[in-house]
Amino acid sequence: MKLFYQFLAALIFCGTFSLFSEAQSITYGSGYSGPLCGETGNGTGAYYTGEYRNLFVEILGKSEKQVQNKINKIWEHFFTVGSSSAVYYEDERDHNMAYIYDVGNKDVRTEGQSYGMMIAVQLDHKTEFDKLWRWAKKYMQHQSGVWEGYFAWQCKTDGSKIDVGCAPDGEEYFITALLLASNRWGNDGDIDYNAEAQYILKSIRNKVGNGSVYNMYNSDNHMVVFSPLGENIKFSDPSYCLPGFMELWARWAETDNEFWYEAAEASRELLRLSCHNESGLFPEYSLFDGTPYRPSWQQYDTKQFKFDAIRCALNVGMDYNWFRTDSVNQVAMMTRLLKFFEKDEMQHGYFDWNGDNPSGPYNEGLAGTNGVACFAVDDTELTKQFLQKLWFTTPPTGEWRYFNGMVYFLSMLNISGNFRIYKPTTGMEIIDTTVNDTYNNVIYTKSTEFSYNEGCKIYHVHVNVKTNLAPTSDCGTILYPNPAEKTTTIATNKEISSVKVRNTIGKIVTTSTTKSIDVANLPKGTYLVTIQFLDKSREIVELAIN
Repeated sequence: MKLFYQFLAALIFCGTFSLFSEAQSITYGSGYSGPLCGETGNGTGAYYTGEYRNLFVEILGKSEKQVQNKINKIWEHFFTVGSSSAVYYEDERDHNMAYIYDVGNKDVRTEGQSYGMMIAVQLDHKTEFDKLWRWAKKYMQHQSGVWEGYFAWQCKTDGSKIDVGCAPDGEEYFITALLLASNRWGNDGDIDYNAEAQYILKSIRNKVGNGSVYNMYNSDNHMVVFSPLGENIKFSDPSYCLPGFMELWARWAETDNEFWYEAAEASRELLRLSCHNESGLFPEYSLFDGTPYRPSWQQYDTKQFKFDAIRCALNVGMDYNWFRTDSVNQVAMMTRLLKFFEKDEMQHGYFDWNGDNPSGPYNEGLAGTNGVACFAVDDTELTKQFLQKLWFTTPPTGEWRYFNGMVYFLSMLNISGNFRIYKPTTGMEIIDTTVNDTYNNVIYTKSTEFSYNEGCKIYHVHVNVKTNLAPTSDCGTILYPNPAEKTTTIATNKEISSVKVRNTIGKIVTTSTTKSIDVANLPKGTYLVTIQFLDKSREIVELAIN
């Protein structure tokens, strides 16, 4: 009876009733992360299909709503300014800039700054992204000299440089985050994301040894070096191998495209070579043949699996999820790794390369990266253990929350289907539509504009509110209740063939073949409901979930 009265009220007041009068500024489908458009390719990874698996839903049976609520809480945990658990700090001298703070070491590092930008672009937080980039560009990036284009990997919070040298993982994440921001938000604001990314890409390839500063990738074997300074170009850090990122550079860079394709393959090769053939563990540093290596200046044994090395599983799992071009090797590597930690009962975090001498705790970062490894493991009973462990792992707090916290957050985005490739819209049909008052059976109370994508089409909609609409009883297809909490019903006199509900990034989150749609497990937010009728017609209606 309650639903009947809600439906009746919608019909009586449909002339002035706005299905979404409170959501005038929402941008639907910010950025395109769907299947290939205007590009050839037949791979099975998410880059080609546009399908990003949510392992918490798929394997643990969690609802989309539960997962998204968890992601939202992690964002609040680390990025709420003034919170005792935050690592995101606004610069007190200029609130248009911000940095990611390593609380324990009391400094700002390129890995954290670039991780923060990647997290922000994946979750559509443009304001925080821009503030982090402004700080990195002003204080960390060298604007001239032998290091031009590179970033000082370690700074004080006042922006002064502690170490002028670079750590390549920072540059790698800066480049990729900027490219994704360019594709997601465009370059018409005060930051030209694409130009900034292209500048770094060229800078890491144009060094000739002046001041003993070299290119970030070995020109002969295409592998990333530990640092492009002096003797440090003779070895690598396997956790800097990010083949998924280099695949994107190969497609989107203005120069050196073939080099980046080869670098992606070289990164996969170094990850294979440095993965122990029994334990599945990776060393902190290695030679280019994968042999664990400790430089004379390093105070701890970098032949071990300890800090940086936990990220190798993140890199392999991400690459498998996105591109799946080295499936046989990656499945074998990650299965080996998880079986080793299963035997250890997920108790320890530090080991010799072969798995001997366990020490240290199984921390939040490691829980996260082993969770990402599950993408490349076919044994569901095995992966379920690690995903369950991660689900109940809480974000770190305290003095040493920074590194494990950022790695944990990146891992959670991957596993939840929120770590996506936002692509250029080249080859896509862009449809600009200007209407008065109403669009897709939604009556607007104020002028607005928004965008959404469906298939390989992007719709830019401008709604001009010019008139006071007179009441009418002819509402066409509507949803009631709207906003909804548990279910919503389609009011139409047509026969329905299928119903698809998409979230704001275009992902199908639920379907129906009847007029009743179950939305109880969907997070609060804005959705587009595509209704296909038996007469081959189709309508798209907006839905709010409270």
